[in-house]
Amino acid sequence: FEGYNVLGYASASPDGTTTAYVEDIYGAATALHVVRGLEAPKRVFMDPKLRLSEPKVSPGGALVAAWARTCRKCPAAVLVIDVASGKEVYRSDAKAEPVGGFAWLGARRLGTLVRAPEPEAAAATAGSDDDDAPVGPGQRWQSVDFEAPSPKVEVLGSVSGDARLS
Repeated sequence: FEGYNVLGYASASPDGTTTAYVEDIYGAATALHVVRGLEAPKRVFMDPKLRLSEPKVSPGGALVAAWARTCRKCPAAVLVIDVASGKEVYRSDAKAEPVGGFAWLGARRLGTLVRAPEPEAAAATAGSDDDDAPVGPGQRWQSVDFEAPSPKVEVLGSVSGDARLS
């Protein structure tokens, strides 16, 4: 590797043929690099407005998912990049649907743990004795399928109240 600084840990596909890592370019930007077999590292994605971290390579190495933030303390979105084209194929909405984690469920299927955003109304009534307040799903486990031209999101399960998924 010849570069500026590796940010965090690299990730490899389960078969070990594809590795991805994030390069920190002096804090001005981060770039996603991929290494396939004995080939030279290839920069596949860079957006100076995003701070990438913790990439995870899909089985087969066709896709890479990573955390993406617009600032150091901003909420993170999940960003998925097609390794062959270097194009973004999916990005979650960090404000509307905060993601608590993600894992590859297959070569073209990503599982995400989504936390329900704190509704302003619920925050305003926090600590009140209103037992009739509606309780929505606190978390949901969903899959994002990349087989179709447009990613398809399917909710696999959810919990509400004090229940938590991990």
